[in-house]
Amino acid sequence: MTSGTTTPTRPTDAEIIQHYQAGTLLRELLHPLDTNEQEALREQLAALHNAGSIDLLALTATPEFQNLDRRHRFTIQQVYSNAIPFLEASPPAMLQMVRRLVAQEGANGIAALPQNALRIWIGQASKRAKEIIEVARSEPDFDREILVNALVTFGDASSAISFLAFADPRRQAAIAALGTIKPRNAKAGDATFDQLVEVAAADPDEDIRFTAILSAFELLRNSKTRAPRWVPTLVASVTAKPSNSTRTALLHGLWRQVELFQTADVKAVLAVASDGDLESDRLMDTLGGTLARLIGGVHHDVAIDCLTALLAGSGKAIPLDRLQMLEHRFTELDRTMLFALAVRWFATGDQMLCETVSKLVGNMLQQQPFDASLAGFGLTGSQMIVVCHKAVGYMPLAPIVAASFIVAALRANDKSAEPELVQLLLQSLLINFRDTVASYLKKIGKADISYPALRKALKMYRSYEKGADLKMTIKELEPSSYQRGVVRQNHYATSREIRKQAERQSVFFDLVHRSTLLHGNRAVTYARGADGPPTSMEMKAVSTHIEMPRLQTIDPVGLDWLLRVFRSSRPK
Repeated sequence: MTSGTTTPTRPTDAEIIQHYQAGTLLRELLHPLDTNEQEALREQLAALHNAGSIDLLALTATPEFQNLDRRHRFTIQQVYSNAIPFLEASPPAMLQMVRRLVAQEGANGIAALPQNALRIWIGQASKRAKEIIEVARSEPDFDREILVNALVTFGDASSAISFLAFADPRRQAAIAALGTIKPRNAKAGDATFDQLVEVAAADPDEDIRFTAILSAFELLRNSKTRAPRWVPTLVASVTAKPSNSTRTALLHGLWRQVELFQTADVKAVLAVASDGDLESDRLMDTLGGTLARLIGGVHHDVAIDCLTALLAGSGKAIPLDRLQMLEHRFTELDRTMLFALAVRWFATGDQMLCETVSKLVGNMLQQQPFDASLAGFGLTGSQMIVVCHKAVGYMPLAPIVAASFIVAALRANDKSAEPELVQLLLQSLLINFRDTVASYLKKIGKADISYPALRKALKMYRSYEKGADLKMTIKELEPSSYQRGVVRQNHYATSREIRKQAERQSVFFDLVHRSTLLHGNRAVTYARGADGPPTSMEMKAVSTHIEMPRLQTIDPVGLDWLLRVFRSSRPK
């Protein structure tokens, strides 16, 4: 007991029976109980019902139950849903009770509670399942989920197949159940699979085809040794007459059971998916998730081939953000694989692929250079130079990452390309980003094959810096403090006039409260009115820094032209 409030206690058996006989049991069950007491009440109600002292099923047909206030329905639904798995009753009677509970709540989420409890109750005994199945035979609008649960619990594929002749929701329930019922032997499994393939290949209802494909893949979970025959058969039959629905179903199967697919099957599924309606968010989301599952795995190369065709401007030209999950997957991808992908896409020269690489690896705030080599990629010296041009051109604000591509090219030890690579490193990166790039290059040790070329570039850079230091003041490049002050005052006066004009023309300005901060590190706001205490907020400095290329200040037009030249570079 706390603060004068008494915690409700669970009624005794005698009290429950007394309330049941008086017609007040439902009202008594509305009293809140803690979790442990709720579990005890569930067992208590089930025991009294099973003993015949009360009848919970009959209670749902009484006016008291039918007239329950909306506020109390959830509590009673919970009580019944907790008790249903422990009740003893005939399947038809239990089914009718659950239907009354569902009808009371309509289509809202609470109605799922008794339905889930019924599925648990059916799953406890195949005899119950068999009786539910018999009820379903005479009811065309029988609940699909309940029928699926009953067919799976009964475990007889022939019972499920007998429902395939119906042209109503029971047919879809039977198809879904066939994938979960474990075959008695290999021959029975083949027969069930053939039934599902037949439906998946040619049924006029796309929802039915979708269910049949997912059911066939579910069947594979219990018959993995049959995958080498079943998967190609299923893929071939579905791809012969594809639709967005069947494409999505195939992708789901590949996503969830990739280990069952051979390379040819993976290619076929990705190819038919890529030829679908790529404006469909559902298809694109599933395709993105499937590719994310494949990338970095056994079928990595096949997935990258598909992704390249989707993203390339010469292909489908799909933006990467349409394929959800992929961008995050690339952040976790092995750096060696990521570098190989970047080289492959830069080497194509395709604008969309190059921009995608920049987005994936050219983060200007968290630059992560690659420790790799272009040796072994089969590129000529001219092609390596083009890859480096793309890296510099498409990642102008990620100089360390771009420099790591040039270092990787130098590690290929192609002497014919080395002079141009050294000049590219000097002119485009060292001169523009100075110590940022120089510090990265100095960390590369003498044992590295690129070391001599890097020393040469650094030496040329030091010579350039020394020559640029004129040891004298050029008046035209360094205006006086007075001149700078005049410019600042003019900027301030112009900005103030613009602000005042904006305030005069604004329709919202008179609706807001203005505060003028003179100086200091705190802001005080009288949010609660003049009579209320003020709200004080401490102000702190927030800043970020992005290093810009030196040529952005000296020759912005020339820099822009240079980057355009690099982006359009082609092998000689």
